[in-house]
Amino acid sequence: LKDIDAVIISTADFQHALHAIEAVKAGKDAYVEKPFAETMEDNRAALKAIAATDRIIQVGSQRRSGDNYQAAADFIQSGKFGPVTMVELTY
Repeated sequence: LKDIDAVIISTADFQHALHAIEAVKAGKDAYVEKPFAETMEDNRAALKAIAATDRIIQVGSQRRSGDNYQAAADFIQSGKFGPVTMVELTY
């Protein structure tokens, strides 16, 4: 494992947090596909393990930083829509 700098965690969703814990315990940085965890319990356990190390973890969030998403967030936060009470999306 000394030749491995980092890992990509692209397993079943329910395994992401566990594999992130195993990665940092092995001293590896990791890119984790979303969702990071399926439960808050798994999320907290993984975050605790990560915080106890100096490892870097990145969680995939494709399109989150696109200009159109930022513009939509800015518009909503400006209050021009009024209170947002429901959002319905299709993908």
